[in-house]
Amino acid sequence: MLGVLIGAVIFGDLADRLGRRYILWLTSTGQFIFGIAVAFTFNYTSFVIVRFLLAMVSSGYLVVVFVYVTEYTGIKARTWASMHIHAFFAVGIMVVALVGYLARTCSVNFGGNEFLNLFLIGAVELPAYAIACLGMDRIGRRNTLIPFLIMSAVICGIVMLIPQDFNTLSIVANMAGKFAIGIAFGLIYLYTAELYPTVVRSLAVGSGSMMCRVGSVVAPFCVYLSSVWIFFPQLIVGIMAFLTGVLTLLLPETLGRPLTNTWAEAAELDDWVTKKSPSEKSLPAQNDATLEKMEMLNQGACGTD
Repeated sequence: MLGVLIGAVIFGDLADRLGRRYILWLTSTGQFIFGIAVAFTFNYTSFVIVRFLLAMVSSGYLVVVFVYVTEYTGIKARTWASMHIHAFFAVGIMVVALVGYLARTCSVNFGGNEFLNLFLIGAVELPAYAIACLGMDRIGRRNTLIPFLIMSAVICGIVMLIPQDFNTLSIVANMAGKFAIGIAFGLIYLYTAELYPTVVRSLAVGSGSMMCRVGSVVAPFCVYLSSVWIFFPQLIVGIMAFLTGVLTLLLPETLGRPLTNTWAEAAELDDWVTKKSPSEKSLPAQNDATLEKMEMLNQGACGTD
């Protein structure tokens, strides 16, 4: 996990300095080399070192390829193109669960089938990403993110009220929570890329990804808080989700906006929303194509690879 934290930030920063294409080549080549090398490690130390390097280049590749796809696609296709990247990870989770079940590497009992749970976690993300795309394109990034963050907080509260012997109801509630937070997770990558200018976009997305992995590191330790109070972990997650949803109200909307290239342009995102007249908010459809051309020209002028 440390390699994931470091790689997301380092390669994100390098992509902003040297260009996306070069870092994509570097990280993809690194994944190929270290992915094969890990199979030939001869002791625990070499295994840890190679896995650390593999985690670094893999996280760097994810961040840079996401930003590259975001910048390469036009305004109309950007939402669905970005969500396709997340969808592949969801499918990967489902495949891992299926392979693990078929291999029967772990003992399985119907009350706590870890393979089924993992499969459902991946399966629920696919409709979540579809809903996220529809919401982002119709009501905006911010207006989609806020309700689903607050919804995930509410579901955490509902889980606390469900009796422990109601296994089916608990699974349904947990999957509903995963659905809500899955929408927020998939959306926030694109929203971050649109909020920050080209000069620091990869670093911004990489830093956000790093904080996500910090949460992954901390999460298992939160389980130990259940010894203090059984619902302590749900309470912490619910409060954090609610506060994040409220603070998102302070962010500008980026729907329909060309990607910004400088800090000055990024600072004007609020003005774009608040100062537009009603006639400007209902521009003809052909202006979308004009905005896309302007965006491509601006990206080219900034030397985005």
